[in-house]
Amino acid sequence: MGVRTQRRRRALLGLSFAFAIVVAPSFAAADDDELSKTGSPANPFYALDTKNLFGFLEGADVGEQGDRSLEFETTGSFGREQGVSNSIEQEIIFEPTLTDSLGLELGAHMLGQDIHGVADLPDFAGVNFMGASVEIRYVVMHRTADLPVQLTLTVEPEYSVIADAGRQANDFNTAFRVVADVISSDRRVYGAINLAYAPDSARFPRAMTIGARIAAAM
Repeated sequence: MGVRTQRRRRALLGLSFAFAIVVAPSFAAADDDELSKTGSPANPFYALDTKNLFGFLEGADVGEQGDRSLEFETTGSFGREQGVSNSIEQEIIFEPTLTDSLGLELGAHMLGQDIHGVADLPDFAGVNFMGASVEIRYVVMHRTADLPVQLTLTVEPEYSVIADAGRQANDFNTAFRVVADVISSDRRVYGAINLAYAPDSARFPRAMTIGARIAAAM
């Protein structure tokens, strides 16, 4: 059986805005060093970590030196317009913060798919190890009391070995982001902007993998 190699190159340039408003003073508490001379808080709101504050956008925080965390991120895609095409990607991320300016995210990806009746794709249902990614986050400008704006640069290379319908793939993409956020002086309003550039390169064989054939036949 011949092997067809398909190469695709794409460059995505996105510019997005988002704002968040904190309106729950009952859940906020000032730090001890922010108490005024009268003993009452100078500001009842504490500064929130902005990294995951904006939903689909990223904030500019990277955490404090020595921080370590484990994060689980689930992304789903469901379509029924032309056949059934459902997929769920589960990412497990380990996040060590090396310095106050440098953070890492080490990710492993699993992909579950249920595809039936989709043109140009074989029926498939199964779960596979998808690939791995690394994100490097570096703060180039820290926010201060006089200038409450923080600027962070990120680069995230990702390698995937599984594509649609369990097909083998050699997919490498890298996402570059410029992340900026701002906090109002009273800590009630948070804003962020992301500028992202993500080139991608992929190769797909013509034949399905043995694992995919077995799963499709079951």
